Amino acid sequence: MKRSDLALLGAAVVCGGVFLASLDKLWPVTDLDLQIPAQKLLSVALEHQAVTGLKLTDWTWATQVSLDESALSWLERGHDRVELRRLLQEGLPVYQHEIQFKQRGQPEVATFWVHPEVGLVGWRRTMEDDVRGVRIDSLSAWNLGRMAVREHLGMELTGWELRRHDERKLLDRTDHAFVFERTVEPGSKVRERLSVEVAGNLVREARLIVVVPPAYLRGEREKHVPESFLQTVAFTVFASMGVAAFLYMLWGLRKGLVGLKTPMIGSAVVLVCLAASRLWREYRIFELWDPLGPRAMAAAKVLMTGLVGDLLPAILVFSFLAASEALDSQTLRPRGNALRRFLELRWSHADVGQASLRGFLLGWVAGGVLAGATWLLSHLTGSLVEMQPRGFFFHSINSLHPTLLMGVFFLQIALVEELGYRYFAGNGLLKMGFKPLVVALVPALIYGAVHSGLNFLPPAEPWWARLIPITLVGCLWGLAFVRWDALTVVLSHWACDLFLFNRVRLASSDPYTRLGAIACISLPLVPAVVVLSIRLWKQASTKSVLKSRVRP
Repeated sequence: MKRSDLALLGAAVVCGGVFLASLDKLWPVTDLDLQIPAQKLLSVALEHQAVTGLKLTDWTWATQVSLDESALSWLERGHDRVELRRLLQEGLPVYQHEIQFKQRGQPEVATFWVHPEVGLVGWRRTMEDDVRGVRIDSLSAWNLGRMAVREHLGMELTGWELRRHDERKLLDRTDHAFVFERTVEPGSKVRERLSVEVAGNLVREARLIVVVPPAYLRGEREKHVPESFLQTVAFTVFASMGVAAFLYMLWGLRKGLVGLKTPMIGSAVVLVCLAASRLWREYRIFELWDPLGPRAMAAAKVLMTGLVGDLLPAILVFSFLAASEALDSQTLRPRGNALRRFLELRWSHADVGQASLRGFLLGWVAGGVLAGATWLLSHLTGSLVEMQPRGFFFHSINSLHPTLLMGVFFLQIALVEELGYRYFAGNGLLKMGFKPLVVALVPALIYGAVHSGLNFLPPAEPWWARLIPITLVGCLWGLAFVRWDALTVVLSHWACDLFLFNRVRLASSDPYTRLGAIACISLPLVPAVVVLSIRLWKQASTKSVLKSRVRP
């Protein structure tokens, strides 16, 4: 083993320890059970199905975890972490399981919201305006709502303030809408809002939410303006890199320096990964399904409309790969050979296995750099690290196959970003004669700016502090590209993302969920395992042949 590999192993052990030790500071989780089995949620919904006036036993259904992100962010700025976790566990409607029912040919949709700790916290049934009902006065409607809330949510409306009442007269019924509010605890600024809608003599909706002050929402909009602008500028620069890569590819084609096989495979990998990640998010497809039409059409619509947006990253990968191959062909030390073999599934080559091992170890180093920089910023600037899960975490939480979805989703992200920032931009800067530090730093600055608007990345505040850890990680990958090759940084990026976004699954009380998370984290090691298995098989075959020859 080379000294550089031993140094990488030592750095991975140290940085991995830093990363694991700081998980609760880097990405604190809610301590709520967000992995409740779907059948358990179904039983809760069916127990209360009578309130909707529908028999839902034979209806099609799907579940997801929903988050009121504005409420969570506001609560974090007024409570310490221990107090916030207590409020969430006692039933504050921020994280909720949502189960929705539809039936082919029926226009109605029934939805139930279930809190992980306290159970049912709301329901809704859609009703067309021409559905017949009865005409009742506001007092009768209030009594119906009060009894339904008591029976199904276990709450009394005593102590709630009536903030609004609306009445709507339709052709065959009268609808009433009530909005109640209360303070969660004496002396607290946190208020809950309960919306109750009565359609004729049916309480078709009752739902709890946290009241977020409008002043806070305005302030958040104002604070996000500069980071949003910077992110837009950075995206424009990245798109310009794609245009430059496309033009250089055309030049390379004229000179005979570019082959189209590998770029086409890379684009196909991105398209397949994005399509799979959409199909495995069952609730999203279910939500878009209009039950008056076939469900298969909803899935096809999701794929076809998604394909339009997916073509952009696929074209970027095609251009970056083709242009980088042209650059590689003009250098004494090509950095894309292992990547080419990886995409073409020629994993028997030793350089693919080496890149797999190095990338996995480098992913731990990147996690440690992210954790260390975030910890340092929290002490120097008082930066805020927000509670999770948010953002990309929900791709796996709300997926049919979390391990597979996270694998394909973050693989395509690693391909698009590393082929652009490192393989193309890094190769181009090397060709222009820049020093390795410049080659690493310039793309890393753009990479950090592109991620400035992703507030689920630490730290959340101040927004500019988020640029520092992300830029440092990008710089690390840039130096790794100069030292090793493109596949190493692609697999390192993939490994780092899988470490981070399996955080919630690793904290689960379900052993199978934790095993799935470990398997997901190990995916970048698969090429190394394949290479090692082939080598061991060849050695065993050789020994067997030799033994057969020496037998009398």
